[in-house]
Amino acid sequence: MISLVRPAAIDDAAVIARIHVATWRTAYRGLLPDDFLASLSEDHYEERWKRTLSESAARVYVAETPEGVVGFASGGRERAGEDHFSGELYAIYILRQAQGRGHGRRLVQAVAAGLRELELEDMIVWVLRDNAAARRFYERLGGVFVRTQPITIGSALLQEVSYGWKSLADIRHWAGVYGGGRGFCLKSKQSPMSSAALVRALRAGRPKLFSQNLTRLTCECSALET
Repeated sequence: MISLVRPAAIDDAAVIARIHVATWRTAYRGLLPDDFLASLSEDHYEERWKRTLSESAARVYVAETPEGVVGFASGGRERAGEDHFSGELYAIYILRQAQGRGHGRRLVQAVAAGLRELELEDMIVWVLRDNAAARRFYERLGGVFVRTQPITIGSALLQEVSYGWKSLADIRHWAGVYGGGRGFCLKSKQSPMSSAALVRALRAGRPKLFSQNLTRLTCECSALET
């Protein structure tokens, strides 16, 4: 599957909301109460993401394939005053049918690039203690356990754990992220080529695409498979 990672636009709010709700209902089934998961509203999350994308300093990215957006991630300045960390990966969600294809790794790399734009050099992330798959993902990326704390979601009292990277350079790139036929393309918002055109170009196998804004993260993408 061919894909790219690009900064999210306000027009992406609806699809981000759909992914947000769908992934919570699949990832947290058995961890959170069924009535809470059933109560999640795409309309509510769409409005929330519209506000985030229009007003927030957070960096939000989507993973897009020729079939559409399949995941998203967001990050920015650490929000809770955690010692020794200034950057945070707020959220990352991939549709179940698109998991295991490298989208998550590329989204984390995009968020890390966004944190560097904010002059942040480290990152922390929080994850439910019992979400074993997510914990393995962060451990494979080189995340180091920081601490545990209680969290209330709906009517459930749970535990969450944090993983940290003291330097963004410590984020581990295991085989396949930049070599062996896989990689990611981060498209600048200022690029004159539309996201749909980028996907078509990737699908057609055009050798290189460049962002025009060299003050942001320059993108050199080589029609790489996920």
